[in-house]
Amino acid sequence: MRRRELFVCVSLLLLSNLATTVIASEPSDPETAIRQMVRANAEKDLPTLSRLMAHDADITSYSVGGRKYVGWPEFEREMREEFVNTKKIEIPITELKVWTKGDLAWFTMELDYIRYVGEGSEVKRTVLPLRETGVLERRAGRWQLLSWHESFRSAQLGGPLASPSADAGSHRLVSDAAATTMPDVSGEWEILEVEDEKRYKSTLDRSGNGSYTQHGGRFVTTKFADRLWQGTWQQPGNDREGGFEVLLSEDGSEAKGIWWYTRVGNHKNIPPREHGGTYEWKRLTPKPANAPMSQLQSFRATPTSSEPGLKSSLSLPVGGLMHGFLISLITAVFMVTSAYADGGHNHHAVPTLKKQVGSKITYGENTATLTFGPIDLPAGHTEGDMGDSMPRFNFQLPEDRYLIGFKSALSTVDGKELPRNYLHHILMINNTRPSVSCPGEPLFFGGAGLEMAETQFPDGYGVKLSATDKLMTVVAFYHGAPPTKDVIATFTMYFAPKVKLVKEMEIYQVGVNIVCFTKFGDRPADQTDEGIEIGPGVQVRTAPLKFGMDGCVKYAYPHGHDELLLIALENKTKKQTLLRTVPDVERDGTLREFLPHQVYKDGQGFPISKNDDYEMVMVYHHSLQNTEPQHGMGNYLLYMTPGSCSPQSASATP
Repeated sequence: MRRRELFVCVSLLLLSNLATTVIASEPSDPETAIRQMVRANAEKDLPTLSRLMAHDADITSYSVGGRKYVGWPEFEREMREEFVNTKKIEIPITELKVWTKGDLAWFTMELDYIRYVGEGSEVKRTVLPLRETGVLERRAGRWQLLSWHESFRSAQLGGPLASPSADAGSHRLVSDAAATTMPDVSGEWEILEVEDEKRYKSTLDRSGNGSYTQHGGRFVTTKFADRLWQGTWQQPGNDREGGFEVLLSEDGSEAKGIWWYTRVGNHKNIPPREHGGTYEWKRLTPKPANAPMSQLQSFRATPTSSEPGLKSSLSLPVGGLMHGFLISLITAVFMVTSAYADGGHNHHAVPTLKKQVGSKITYGENTATLTFGPIDLPAGHTEGDMGDSMPRFNFQLPEDRYLIGFKSALSTVDGKELPRNYLHHILMINNTRPSVSCPGEPLFFGGAGLEMAETQFPDGYGVKLSATDKLMTVVAFYHGAPPTKDVIATFTMYFAPKVKLVKEMEIYQVGVNIVCFTKFGDRPADQTDEGIEIGPGVQVRTAPLKFGMDGCVKYAYPHGHDELLLIALENKTKKQTLLRTVPDVERDGTLREFLPHQVYKDGQGFPISKNDDYEMVMVYHHSLQNTEPQHGMGNYLLYMTPGSCSPQSASATP
């Protein structure tokens, strides 16, 4: 995969860690600008795309599947997601015509958007024949794309696409008929909501309208073209509604696709296609004898395995000149990994718990915000090495950055702040880099529990995250949280400005309870995923500790549970207390937060040595009248530079 170039000022050439490049000369004519945009899309070169596209706030463009883009930010976000989710992109132009009048130009273009997803022998190749039109304007001597429209190409019916591949794992989409007549779909259908394994029945008329057996549900078909079946669903029983899009099989006996929310109760601002799941429909009654079949041949795909039907062959447009455009559906079909469900909800009851829709990431200039949900609580989490209530979200940053802090939050979709102890944990994992504290495990580089402490490292220090690093989030909510609808958790990462010099830190996990996932099998009987069992009254727990490296600790992120009074780190060899952290709590012992002056942050730092003996300490008080068992943790994430501490530091922070 080609690395995206970093554009930097000449004054930054002394920074050896940054790649530099000379911006290509501006295109002198609109055709050159169009070809540069297509090439930038194929090369995942977002800066060039940004330069060649106007950023006017009111510019409106359209893509396949009814997608609409107003302005640049939403489109930029989806471009970043596409570049992360694809191994390679090829976009051969098969036809391009351009007309110019003064400072305006318009064009028509046909191209093939060829998308590679997966690794090694699992790489899947999808060819999408597309048609583009658009308008450009010359501004200050530079040709920029103002607005564009994209559609699926029906030319060359039945013929091969440009530059076909014989790869065994490729998907080749062709079209051999233009009929779009709605087939007779009357009868009884079994509907499977895949992620939650929920099955129910629907009785439809010949036009695709009818009821289904969940909360008084009803389907309404709004469009049918090339076997692509679209419509809406409503559930009066739980006051929810949304849309669906499925692809009907050639013999009309099954359909597969997605569903999504547009409204949940009073929440009417849910973006279509962002929260939902995947569908599998199967006809239970015989297909009507007079159902026309010619129209069922108009969206044919070459299977990639010996299994018949749709399972290995569903292909839908993603994007041509630019990405966008049904990315959630492409992800659902071509990037399926394990999905998780809480097992206790009815159809359409939880807008998440589906890998392709449960989480998303948005970027600012020096931030990246992960959003998890909305989800209905309580939602249990799995046992094992890492508990999760939601599908694990995998992503990569668009470029190398230094993490200099993070912040988490918990609320409902309408902005109502929720108690911190509804969150069990957010874990940020770098699967590319090894852990320095837990051999054989990936790096745990940040996260939050119910403490939700906002983190800002000392000035001039950070954690390097490369564009090639495969990052993952693991999110779990407290299983004892009261019933709460439409909960959103967010985790915002702060990055150092690109022009700033940053010294890299390592991360070390320490705790009274066992913190390494691979050591969970060695936990004593009083330890679980919830922590160490705490009896009534004051409890003091300690655990010996040996470091595997020498370092200088600059920041210590604390974590504990309700009823925690103190956690500490002590050097037993030198008889020194290095950290002593006390949380702010409610009168009943509910943990509120670790106040800033209780969180260690110092650019000077303190040393740790692999030759010394250390001890972790935690103190809890469990109310005498509370007979329910309590579990506690006392952990730190230590952010440190390797080696010894410098005698003095100009960047020390009090």
